[in-house]
Amino acid sequence: MSLFAWLIVILFILVIVGVGAYTRRWVKGTADWLVAGRGCGRYLGATAGEASALGAISLIAFLQAAYVGGPVGWWIVLITILLNLTIALTGWGIYRLRQTRVLTINELLERRYSKKLRRFCGTICFVSGVLNMGIFPIVTGRFIVYFAELPLEFSFLGMTLSTIPVITAVLVLVALVLVFMGGQISLIFTDFIQWSVIMFMFLAVGLVTYRVVNWDDISRGLLMDDSPREMLDPFLPTSANAFGLWYVVMFTLRGFYNALSWAPNTVKSQSASDAHEAKMMWILSYVRYGANIGLLFSAVACLAFMKLPEFSAQAVQIMGRVHAIPNEIVRTEMTVPIFLSFILTPGVKGLFMAGIICAAISTLDTYFLSWAGVLVQDVIGPGLKKPLGQEQGLKWLRWSTVVVAVFVYCFSILWKPTEYIWMYFAITGSIYTGGAGAVILGALYWKRGTTQAAWAAMIAGSSLSVLGIVALQIFSKTDGWPEFINGMSLSVLASVTAIVVYISVSLLSRTKDFDLDSLLHRDPSDKSSRIKIKSLLKKIVTSNKFELCVAVVTFSSLVIIFVALWYSRTHDISAEAWINFWKYYSVVFYILSVPITVWFFIGSLIDMKKFIGRIKNERVDILDDGQVH
Repeated sequence: MSLFAWLIVILFILVIVGVGAYTRRWVKGTADWLVAGRGCGRYLGATAGEASALGAISLIAFLQAAYVGGPVGWWIVLITILLNLTIALTGWGIYRLRQTRVLTINELLERRYSKKLRRFCGTICFVSGVLNMGIFPIVTGRFIVYFAELPLEFSFLGMTLSTIPVITAVLVLVALVLVFMGGQISLIFTDFIQWSVIMFMFLAVGLVTYRVVNWDDISRGLLMDDSPREMLDPFLPTSANAFGLWYVVMFTLRGFYNALSWAPNTVKSQSASDAHEAKMMWILSYVRYGANIGLLFSAVACLAFMKLPEFSAQAVQIMGRVHAIPNEIVRTEMTVPIFLSFILTPGVKGLFMAGIICAAISTLDTYFLSWAGVLVQDVIGPGLKKPLGQEQGLKWLRWSTVVVAVFVYCFSILWKPTEYIWMYFAITGSIYTGGAGAVILGALYWKRGTTQAAWAAMIAGSSLSVLGIVALQIFSKTDGWPEFINGMSLSVLASVTAIVVYISVSLLSRTKDFDLDSLLHRDPSDKSSRIKIKSLLKKIVTSNKFELCVAVVTFSSLVIIFVALWYSRTHDISAEAWINFWKYYSVVFYILSVPITVWFFIGSLIDMKKFIGRIKNERVDILDDGQVH
């Protein structure tokens, strides 16, 4: 990369570190550290939350899926948008979680079941979380080295060092500094800045890529494939080499089941000023999510670029660098980044690198905070005879982030990738979520759920997930291993087992119904929040015009998808027709992303002003330490 491109990267890093240092002055207690004093507005929470969720490894995983599977890989983006909008519009889990006023997910389990279960689940949650994020730093480190064409080794003080571990260490250190300084308050501000960089990077990369490889090129490239329908038809069960119809079905089921199970995904909504703002954060996050198409377009462009004769000279150079990577799975991760390093202009190349680094840091710091919070609040805290107190609690939280960061870095360096990133995410995450989905949703929605059932579901879901990881590591690369048995399918199996166990044991061990009204801090005489289809539909219809508009578009899109599924199975849709569909799909999403990005940027600036006023003047949660006394 050029000096100009590196200056762009360095400037962004200095800005976010400076902002993080400035905002640390507002951290006064545990609630500030973990949930930003519960003072965050909808736009700021949506943008900051998206930055923390849309990490560099997620972007690389999306690029990998789209490169391996073609435009079908984009289908996951659309399904993710519609799935999460459905969850948000119905308030599924999100609304009730914020009503409980808990600081961590496992605190809910103590209030609903028992302290011992909280510590047990906290331990599993912590282990699952750090293993799941264990590959984050190294994947991003590899990306930086291969994209910037850095040497794989360099000399320092007479020693020969490997570049990737060093770059990885720098990423981990910057993320650690941000969270160490000011916890969630610092992350709200710095993640918003990083979101801004990421969004404009999406737009720029999409535009530059299209100038090199347009839709006519992509059409010709895709039609050169032996089975182009598999790259284009999302309703074929075998589409996209493991990213086809059955993957989408399992992905959707896990989305509803794990809506609340993953702590980093819920922490921004727990930071909301009230339950409705938490719901709106989720809605807004996925209204804007389509802007990612600018980056994902580059993966399909890369696929065509490698096949077309007019690009053959550059394609040979790209593949030469790709094949120099010894691990086959890593090659699929790095092909698109190496392609982009060839075609992007210096300025956009610097913006792209800055965007990916921002995405990496915003996710790492949020995950460090979340898993350190789980360790202190759910594993160590409940076992102490005397509460830590605000000052001591903050010290424990800060130094726990160091422990998490060191472990994650070491694990990242030692782990050897054996499957696609999304599959790894699914199976390691399900060590906790496999059982926790049933236990958490049961805690919020089913008064007949019992503590015995919660224990049984957690043990069953976690045990199956651990066995799945071991099996995949030992047997997945042997001859005869079924292709459909992968991280995603094993995680779904663990989840379904946990649901069956939770319901069965609850019915067998039930003594009396639990008082959900007390847990949710609501008036027993108020029936407005009860789960009934009629009242749910009434809520949506009588909501504000924006929510109603989003609901109409979301549910209409779901109906269209089901009709399209039926039509595709009863009619022969040509590859050319699918190419035209994906062309208009990408163009519409890209055009809409421009005004939406500007709208959210302005809305977040307004929310930021209000947020500063709240954390300065409305310290309502300063004594909340997240422990049940």
